[in-house]
Formats: sequence, C-alpha cells, structure tokens
Amino acid sequence: MTQPATIYARFSNAEQAQGNSKARQLDLCRDMVARHGWHHSTDRELVDEGLSAFSGANRAPGGLLHTFEQQAEAGRYRNGHVLVVENLDRISRQGYDAILPFLQKLTSSGVTVATVDGNRVYPAYERVTMASVIEAVVKSELSREESEKKSRRLKAAQNRRISEAQANAGQHISHTATVPAWVNV
Repeated sequence: MTQPATIYARFSNAEQAQGNSKARQLDLCRDMVARHGWHHSTDRELVDEGLSAFSGANRAPGGLLHTFEQQAEAGRYRNGHVLVVENLDRISRQGYDAILPFLQKLTSSGVTVATVDGNRVYPAYERVTMASVIEAVVKSELSREESEKKSRRLKAAQNRRISEAQANAGQHISHTATVPAWVNV
C-alpha cells in the first residue's frame, strides 16, 4: 500500500513571498513524492508563510507544522505517513537540540520524514542511525549559525539606520524596504 505524503514548505518574510521560495520547495518535494511512489494530494501541502524556523514560530501554536506535529503525537499517523521537506532547515533553524527530538517524535509516531536535500529518508518506527544523526547535527548547526549571522547583520543595519535618522533629523525614525510578515501592504 502506498503511503500518503504531506509536503511542508516554509519561508520567513514577505520579501521571500515575492520570490520563488514557495514554488521551488513545493516542486522539489512533489518530485520526491513521485520518485518514491508516495500518494500526493494538494490538500496535504502545508505552507507556513512568514514564520521563522530560527525563532521556532513555525512549530508554535498557529503554525501548520505545529498542527501536524500535534496530530502525529495524537496518533493520527500511526498507520504510516510521510512528511516531505526540502531541507531540515525548513523544520527548524534552532540547532540539533531542536531537530533531533522532532525527528524522533515524528518517527516514533508513525511518520517517515523525508528531505529532498540528500534524498534522505528517516523511516517511521526505526531508530535514527548514527550517520543520520551526525548529518542532521551538522546541517542543523550550519543552518542555525547562518540564521544567527543574518539576524546580527539585520540588527546592525537597523541600528545604523536609526543612528543616521537621529543624527540627521533628531528623530527615532528609520526607513526600510522590509515589512514584517504580519503587516499587509
């Protein structure tokens, strides 16, 4: 019997919504689903738009990944299901101490986790191998460090704009092209 597959895609801000992040992730995941012969349906495509994996917002209440995780814990997928993501950093950018328990939780709840990156499959009800753990640790830490660098750069740029605004106009007003994801423009 073919297992049903849910595709999960995510991006962090409105600027990324203007690009092809969502389409790229969905296309790559659909291709993987087809290669493995899993059952795909567009109603099982979850996209968290504007939710950060660095802050963990995508796994917090309100995130579609959070809902999927809760359903897995409640036993909804114990007869088999596949969660397909482009890369582990779509799930979390908080480091290995967030991603490894997530993988273990889902796989022990009947969910096979599959990543397009490396064509990696973490099978349900099987122990995550040492090689897979090491790979997940390295990838998770690199993603966390990358997000941390971006965060520091953005904060520094914002502080510089504020300083310049205060020096030029004596005000605490800064202009930026980036809009928070929760603001509709």
